[in-house]
Amino acid sequence: MGSSDGVILRVHYLAKEGEEATVKANLTRMAHEVGKHEPDCYAFDVAESPDNPRQFLIYEHYKDQAAFDLHCESDYFKQIILTETVPLAEERVRHFFTFVAAARTPGASTAS
Repeated sequence: MGSSDGVILRVHYLAKEGEEATVKANLTRMAHEVGKHEPDCYAFDVAESPDNPRQFLIYEHYKDQAAFDLHCESDYFKQIILTETVPLAEERVRHFFTFVAAARTPGASTAS
């Protein structure tokens, strides 16, 4: 998976009925941890469906395979994602891609 041009990961979660608030909180916590500890993670964006509050999308972009491996080996990933979030998901689907091109909007804001 991945190359020196970057690793892209798209993860879809479907929270179990009644667990959507906890899954959302966990994914938000994870985004904050990634932002604090992973300079080679260029994006860890969490979104929820406006039509189904149980559906979440995470878009992740890592500098390279080593950065992605470091992410997966972190204690906070193991705790927040593997221990606290995956058991609350009815479905978790991961799709890997390699980076091709990007456009960035100067001054774009992110919600927190």
